[in-house]
Amino acid sequence: ELAKRYDFTQTWDIVENAALQYEVIQEYDCPSRPTRVDRSGRFLTAYVVPTMAGTLFDGAKGPQLKDITDGTSNTILAVESCSMSIVWSEPRDADPEHADISINGPGTIKGQSGSFVSSWHAKGAQVALVDGSVRFMNYSTSPAILKSLLTKDADDVVGDW
Repeated sequence: ELAKRYDFTQTWDIVENAALQYEVIQEYDCPSRPTRVDRSGRFLTAYVVPTMAGTLFDGAKGPQLKDITDGTSNTILAVESCSMSIVWSEPRDADPEHADISINGPGTIKGQSGSFVSSWHAKGAQVALVDGSVRFMNYSTSPAILKSLLTKDADDVVGDW
């Protein structure tokens, strides 16, 4: 129903589309976070797709399955990232190259992580893998493993995490 009201031929922030920014999209929400909206009352997504070089979406379109040589169970599709404060309809890239590659690391604002993977869960955050599974990534996961899981074809050996 929401897609029927969204004008895909226009920018996300024109008046008609901007009104939809206040809609709560349950699929983009994490019930553990205390703040779901920005100062203007626009709904913020809790989940983002990484877009740095080597990730699934490092270009104009996503890869074919045959291009994911690291394996679909070893490649991240989306991460919980409550710290990014992205309005759900905003076409802003989630580039982990410009964030702390850790899980729920410290931030400059009390209660907000400066990490690319961030949540309000006590011990980690959710990640969705290309194979369709969702896993809870513990905050103690090393940055090296996280970087390996973010790439689709770097021939990384991840092991158990």
